[in-house]
Amino acid sequence: MFVVSSISAAPKPNQREYRALLAKSVTMTVSGAAGQEQDGGAALTRDGWNHFDRAKWELAMDRFLAALEMNPTDTSAAEGLTMAVYRSGDRVSAAQLGEEFARAMPWIRHQVAETLLVDLKGELERGELTPSLALVESLPYGAGAYDRVRSLLEGAVAEANEVGKGTVAQRGE
Repeated sequence: MFVVSSISAAPKPNQREYRALLAKSVTMTVSGAAGQEQDGGAALTRDGWNHFDRAKWELAMDRFLAALEMNPTDTSAAEGLTMAVYRSGDRVSAAQLGEEFARAMPWIRHQVAETLLVDLKGELERGELTPSLALVESLPYGAGAYDRVRSLLEGAVAEANEVGKGTVAQRGE
């Protein structure tokens, strides 16, 4: 006697097959003009990061801007643009740009604020930064993100003023 059963290759509707694989890369293809624009925007973003890695800030900013023109929701291009502006030395513009992007990407505001805080602490410790309230006054107020930066600089300015008074007092002026 033989048992015959039917075997169906079709998956059962309530089952999913899971295979744990680590992909080395994933390629997504979108048909039509939208796909071409996104591919072009992604290529510009990659090019922007390549320039960023080589500290070519102007070229990086140009590529990130072009990518954002093609795809305004490209968070990688927005982050790259913000950080390229920051690394070019224009910290205030980077903070303002971070505020503009914060509506869609709230984390970017904190990224700029934390980067600024770490950099300023290091510069103050190494004696490379003359504390100035001008930077404090020009920073945005973005939901308190820059409060620690303000406190650091205001404290450094107060300390510098005290040191200056002590030096003048020692000279007897």
